[in-house]
Amino acid sequence: MSIDINKIFSRIDLQIRNANYDKALEGLRLLKTRVNDCSLQLSELVEIKEGDKRTDSALTLILNYAGFLIDCGYAISDKNLIDEGLKYGKEIFNKINVQHRLYSIYGYNVANGIASLLQINQHSSEQYYWIADNLTEEAKKIYRILLTNVNKNDKFILPIQTNYANLLNGRLGRIIESLHYYNGVLKLEPNFSMALANKGYVQSILASVIDGEAKIILLHEAYCNIKKSFKIGLDVGPQKYFEGIIKNLIIQILPDVETMGEDTSCKSILKDNGDFESYYKRFCISHDLFLNPVSNSHQCEGAIYDPLIIKHMIVQKGEHDKFYKFSSYFNQIKQEYTFARYLTAQSFYQDSSIKFVDEGVILLDTLDYSAYSIYLEQAKTAFRMSYSILDKIAFVVNEYMNLGMKETSVSFRRLSPLNNSKILDKFYPLKNPYIAAILDLATDFENGHFQKISDLRNTFEHRFRNVHIWASPRRITPDDEKYKESDMMTTKEFRELLIELLIVIKSAIFYLALMVDWEEKIKMQRTGEERVFPIHLNEIPDELKGE
Repeated sequence: MSIDINKIFSRIDLQIRNANYDKALEGLRLLKTRVNDCSLQLSELVEIKEGDKRTDSALTLILNYAGFLIDCGYAISDKNLIDEGLKYGKEIFNKINVQHRLYSIYGYNVANGIASLLQINQHSSEQYYWIADNLTEEAKKIYRILLTNVNKNDKFILPIQTNYANLLNGRLGRIIESLHYYNGVLKLEPNFSMALANKGYVQSILASVIDGEAKIILLHEAYCNIKKSFKIGLDVGPQKYFEGIIKNLIIQILPDVETMGEDTSCKSILKDNGDFESYYKRFCISHDLFLNPVSNSHQCEGAIYDPLIIKHMIVQKGEHDKFYKFSSYFNQIKQEYTFARYLTAQSFYQDSSIKFVDEGVILLDTLDYSAYSIYLEQAKTAFRMSYSILDKIAFVVNEYMNLGMKETSVSFRRLSPLNNSKILDKFYPLKNPYIAAILDLATDFENGHFQKISDLRNTFEHRFRNVHIWASPRRITPDDEKYKESDMMTTKEFRELLIELLIVIKSAIFYLALMVDWEEKIKMQRTGEERVFPIHLNEIPDELKGE
């Protein structure tokens, strides 16, 4: 008896939409024998390429079967079903050519399955944030592979990028980086409702650690983004959740937001006077380098300053200087970051008024197209200074959270469970999302995700590394490969790594401020507002920031 597979899948899809999962699974089981036969057929291939008609029907059958198993498994919290769907999906994904039209869909299903397992684990455990867990690392890896390989014109890039942002945001606390990916989705499709709603949520959270004009701009835009997502259309569950964000968070902070209209544009427009100051401001906005969550979507006066601070701190008797001490730490971190940012902008701008520094410096031509200039040294200094901020952040985390690491052994990478197996015990159960964000960011330095940045920093600090006008045709030292360096980095590649590093440092600084804010709010709840006497610190006026 022949089976109309398309009809079965249509019926299963309807049953899942109606939450009739038992019936859906019955339909899937009717196809299992055929799926196994197709899987066996495809297992004989080394690579699955586009254009091979023999594989089309088998690929489509396994794709739908695996995807529906994962959907059912997630809906009823059955990890065995998800694992079964992943087994079929991974077998194909590991063989399918990146140019194949089904590559992105298989990748989406596999990533969705791994993220579903992770979410079930998190919801069934006191340990909400699973940092450096195998599933977490696998989920990050598969999404990053997809974001590298899937064409921006592929319709699946939107849910892939949104789901990766959701992983960073909801599972790892890395909301600054998630905002970058939500913005990327909205540049491709301004009406993608889940990206809009989640961007609004992230903006409302970030408003808690800034004040002034930026706070109002951010909350207003958050409200409008979430409201717009409702008009476009969200499923019932997500819409109810985001309605709660508006009611319990945004309106509580900005009660008149409902009367502010839909125009979220800034009233002040950033002027270009043709000087370095104008260039600097536009450079920082274009690369989203201000410690200001408004700067990623606005070009105005409210976006071109750094309002991020540690806003408050609960101290015990005899700890009256604690708030001053940690605010001083944070001031220094911000100042070093802003100077590195300034040096970076200067290196791109290449101000002719300082070119005289290079004049009269006698250098020999080593025939490898190495670049030498004051501008390049500004960039290298910015790179080294930026990287060093990570260890200062680790120092603050260690002292503030009483981790007990010796000062001489504190480093950012030591905050990763891959480097320090006992660190998660210090936080169990880990519920502060921004501690999770810092630990996971440290893990990305430990697992090789930021390997190029780490290697470059080490060679700049401890060895020799030239940057070239274009790729050099030869290597300088015979042991380059041993140190994971090739003498081939161009100025373009170096600049890209420098900007990437600055964005990472900006994210880490935000997570530090958010971590403290979260912990202090918990202390406030335990202590009670009536027993807290506020300490106010005045801002240092700009005119006093000289010698």
